[in-house]
Amino acid sequence: MKTIARIIATLVVFAIVVPVIALGVFFATFDANKFKDQVAHQVSTALGREVAVAGPVGLSLHEGIALSLKDVRIGNPSGFAEKDFARAGTLFVSLNWQALLMRKVDVSKITLADANLSLITTASGQNNWDFPMGQKEKAKTEGKPQANMLDEIAAAAKENRAPDFSINSVALNNVELTNVSVKQVDMRGGKNQEFVVAHALLKVPASGSFHAEGKGLVNGAVFDMRVDTKKSLREVREGSSIPLDLHVGYAGQAYDLKGNFSFKGKIYRFDNLEAALFGSSFTGALQADLGGTVPYLTGNLATPEFDLTKLSSARTDNGQLRAIPIAASAQTPNLVVLRSFNSDLGFSTPKLVASPTMVLENINTRIKVTGGVLRLEPVKVTYQGVTWEGDISADDAATVHVAIHANNVDYTTLAQGFGAKSPVNSKGDISFDLTGRGLTAQAFMATVSGKVEITSGSGNVDWSGGNGIGGALMKTLLPASATEKPKLTCAAIRFNAQDGVLHSNGVLLESNYATVGGEGSVNLKNQSADLLLRPVPKGVTTVTSLTSAVPIRVSGALANLSYYPQADAVLERAVGGLLAPGQKVSTGVPRVDANASGNPCLAALNNPQPIMLDPPDTKQVIKDIGKTAKDTYKGLGKAIKDPSKGLGDILNQVTGTQPAPATAPATATAPAPAATPMATAPAAAAPAAKPSQEEKAMDAIKGLFGK
Repeated sequence: MKTIARIIATLVVFAIVVPVIALGVFFATFDANKFKDQVAHQVSTALGREVAVAGPVGLSLHEGIALSLKDVRIGNPSGFAEKDFARAGTLFVSLNWQALLMRKVDVSKITLADANLSLITTASGQNNWDFPMGQKEKAKTEGKPQANMLDEIAAAAKENRAPDFSINSVALNNVELTNVSVKQVDMRGGKNQEFVVAHALLKVPASGSFHAEGKGLVNGAVFDMRVDTKKSLREVREGSSIPLDLHVGYAGQAYDLKGNFSFKGKIYRFDNLEAALFGSSFTGALQADLGGTVPYLTGNLATPEFDLTKLSSARTDNGQLRAIPIAASAQTPNLVVLRSFNSDLGFSTPKLVASPTMVLENINTRIKVTGGVLRLEPVKVTYQGVTWEGDISADDAATVHVAIHANNVDYTTLAQGFGAKSPVNSKGDISFDLTGRGLTAQAFMATVSGKVEITSGSGNVDWSGGNGIGGALMKTLLPASATEKPKLTCAAIRFNAQDGVLHSNGVLLESNYATVGGEGSVNLKNQSADLLLRPVPKGVTTVTSLTSAVPIRVSGALANLSYYPQADAVLERAVGGLLAPGQKVSTGVPRVDANASGNPCLAALNNPQPIMLDPPDTKQVIKDIGKTAKDTYKGLGKAIKDPSKGLGDILNQVTGTQPAPATAPATATAPAPAATPMATAPAAAAPAAKPSQEEKAMDAIKGLFGK
């Protein structure tokens, strides 16, 4: 708006003040031979910069005073590298001469064609559109009654001085612009912009409706505008209400605004507001207080539905928002526009479409901007029948903070919202407190830091009929019968995020079949995962029986995760028991007390006491390891062949992008085990060097796994 105001002010100076000074010189000298040179000299003196009129000057006194100038040039003041401030091919002004005699400029018509204006701000902050006009005239006439023009000319001639041609008021009737180009250059690092007015028309009658329309280009994008009021701007008074109808079109998008406009001092209001933006309609009231260092916006807006997916169609090919240009795009991730105003706006909608699969309901918040920081207070929305609460903020550098929590979330319903199937039928709590930088989901995730916590209460594990990796993985970890659903006691997942990587801070699941612990990380930069899940079957008391469940490594791209048995983890525990006879062996998985208050799994993570096992029998562990490895590989080979639908699919639906591929295992199937697991230790090399039981076990295990 400031840029448009500068353009209008410049055009007023260019199209009104110049002809007025010219007319004053004409009436004072009336020397036709020297008229053009005197006009240029007087205007140059008044503007404080060079002015030249290269073309002919026309004058007509028919039905008022009409002045036409051809090929007019106004230079820049000193300190600017560019020579010209403005050039105009044609300038025509028609004035009411009777009003002019009373020191009033009543412009019947202004026509400006084939003009170029350059609005420049230097690195030191100097503007080339600042004109040192009016102060001298104001000082001369302050405290003195001003005579009409004819009396002033007579008095000036009698006193042998230059006449005072100062103006008390200016009134416009009709303004027409054709092929006018305005270039704005900010050498302080601001964004350069270019406006081209193909044609514009402004009608300001003494009474009746005001009308303005125009079309052209804004930074190369097609722009059109129309403004109508039911009251002339000349009738506008402080405190009075003006019915306003505004339409703006930019790059194929339409923006419409209707309402009653009023002002008092520097406070401007829109009441009974009706607006149409990005395919949504808004109602409410707005107020702008321009009395401070930056505008302060207050009011309330409501819409029956706000579809954010339509904003994607409101972007140009380079990511720039198709709106009156703002400094926000995927290429330049900043929100410097937040520095240009403060606000406290209420916003409510029963339905907000965030993505094709995510519809938020019952939003009622306030949009607060202070000192370049945007805050939504409070954040309270309904999604999938659950209330999500928290706060969201963003600063002018596009640093975004999101802290949200929800209780009693139905994971089956939540997964369905993303087009996926949940392997657990249960409810739980979700909370996250994350900070990242960027205006896109990808940029935010790649820089995110903070905490994530997901818990689940009791329920069922349902992998029957599920063909995703979640169901297949749960089937491997909790191998119930085909018709039976394992009972879930609880689950808890915690991650600490740092620079786009989620590091596990506890993964625990408790069921009637096994306790499953986990560790690892999820890289949101390249959208990959590397996790290790450790099942401890129920009824396990010794390391020997522990080998009936092999830890599972989950890794690869989030869009195509793979998993396979982690043989090293089996060796680690079994050999650890063999090498420490008589000592209990830690599984590394916290023991869950089902009677603990709150969520038992979360309580176990907060005060971890690992499940401890009795040391193994040397001979039996060798047999069990061989049998377990063979059965596990065989079972996993079948399960992993199922098509995957992992976290990457959900991310793809939310962000609308395909995650970058990550390095995954060569195949989804685990490497083939030895054909016949070794049940006994190899023969000793010589009687004199008979190996110990521990050495026999180690040799057998190494042979079994190809170590």
